[in-house]
Amino acid sequence: MGFLAELVSGPLNGAAQQREKHRRSSPTGDKSLHYDDSPLSTRAKSDKIKCLDGLRGIACFIVFNYHFLWPWTPLIMLGYGARPPRSLEPYAEYSQLPIICLTHRGRPMVAIFFAISGYVLCRHVLRSIQKRHLEAAYKALASAVFRRAFRLYIPPTISLFLVAMLAQMGVFKPEYAIYKGPDSIYINGTKGAWPGHFGANGSMTLNSTMGLSANGSMHHHHGAHRFNATWIKLGGMWEEHPIIHPNMTTALSNFTAVYAEWANPFTWDPRHPRLDPHAYTIPMEFRGSMVLYTLLLGTAALKASWRLSIAGYLAIYCLIMGRWEVATFLGGMIISELDVLRTSSQTDPILGDPNSVAKSRRRSAVSPGMSNILHYVLLFSSLYLLSYPDSNAAFTPGFRTLSSLTPRHYAPSERWRFHQSIGALLLLPCVMRSPFLRRVLEGRIPQYLGKISFSFYLVHGPVLHSMGFWIMPRLFDQLGKTRGFVVGWFILAGVSLYLARVWYRKVDVWSVGVGKRVERYMVRQ
Repeated sequence: MGFLAELVSGPLNGAAQQREKHRRSSPTGDKSLHYDDSPLSTRAKSDKIKCLDGLRGIACFIVFNYHFLWPWTPLIMLGYGARPPRSLEPYAEYSQLPIICLTHRGRPMVAIFFAISGYVLCRHVLRSIQKRHLEAAYKALASAVFRRAFRLYIPPTISLFLVAMLAQMGVFKPEYAIYKGPDSIYINGTKGAWPGHFGANGSMTLNSTMGLSANGSMHHHHGAHRFNATWIKLGGMWEEHPIIHPNMTTALSNFTAVYAEWANPFTWDPRHPRLDPHAYTIPMEFRGSMVLYTLLLGTAALKASWRLSIAGYLAIYCLIMGRWEVATFLGGMIISELDVLRTSSQTDPILGDPNSVAKSRRRSAVSPGMSNILHYVLLFSSLYLLSYPDSNAAFTPGFRTLSSLTPRHYAPSERWRFHQSIGALLLLPCVMRSPFLRRVLEGRIPQYLGKISFSFYLVHGPVLHSMGFWIMPRLFDQLGKTRGFVVGWFILAGVSLYLARVWYRKVDVWSVGVGKRVERYMVRQ
């Protein structure tokens, strides 16, 4: 009973105490997709983690923008000048120009999340390895593996359950009312028709090609029917929406089925639960973490050169074979280790010469001007790759060649994963080597968004699917499409940020310590 009291004390009466404990604790086992507060030994290391926190926060806010626009316009998936087969004219919207489009493109942000996780999750372990404190490294790995599931699964488990209950209480509109009722004109483009979907064959397809399993998972089928439409008439995109069941018993039964399929760590297929389809990234984060920890466990005793070689080979192999999420984790780990090697001591663990770091710097010295040019070229390349369109890149000027270079292991509708993963990995060193970008990302707003990013990620979807589907059609009716978007964005962003703050203080901070308390209890007994 004492252990149970300790376990649940956080959300009831100790959020501030748990937040302070978490701030002082070892970061190894409690980092999540959108959260890290690693205490580092030097100001330089601390600054780099801070700027990545800020980058994570900005990326999460961009995900909100993407999902805010998703139901009302599918054009956020197209690049500037795209002209898919049988379209009447090229799509010319300046907001979809490369780099500019990243203000509302959510899918590249997921690759950034995974790359950041790969960088920060292993940093503490890598410092112990470089100091040859292998026993400490193994203990840290064991603790990280044990606590990882607690950290990643507890908050979304609570949020999914709350959504299931709130749906039964009438907080969410019925799906039929959204996609078939009077308000559907703003989603569908025309009344009475299901919204369009960008198919793998490069053309717009009807949603009749989408099948739903009994527990609400989405499956795509081939043989879609083509149709012509001008861009101005296109509506938004269908997305998994909570089902309102006839009674609570059925709702609970469906919740257990949906949850079991979503939380399954033994499948590589992403699962988009109807209760919150955006939670599909959580199991992917967990699997990527386990691959990373396994690699560190198997290579901890090796020299850094061999570990980097193995990690580099596996990252390239995974990227080519379609396992882009693992590749971004491993790529983040490689960047992290190279950074540890560069800053930990004057002895280069790869070359073994105490003066080799200084010697190599002298040999590879370039002028400040050339260094700046190289930095900006790399930064532009990373942002351009992140701008790779989600759909019809093969018919988009500037991306046709990149589309042809995508490995065959990626489905035609998922070629963006390959290029955006490379862009995410290139972005990390660009951010960490740029004093200007670091200053921006270490500002108060990016740092606050980084702190609450996991909470914001979990609450924004239910807000958009509940309050969003209620108010957006009314705003469009009263204010028109443009002003309705602006007013709706401020309302829904404000509500999401407020609820994210509450969720962070009441759930997120408490959940960080749950795995640690369970581990401590089991070690004592």
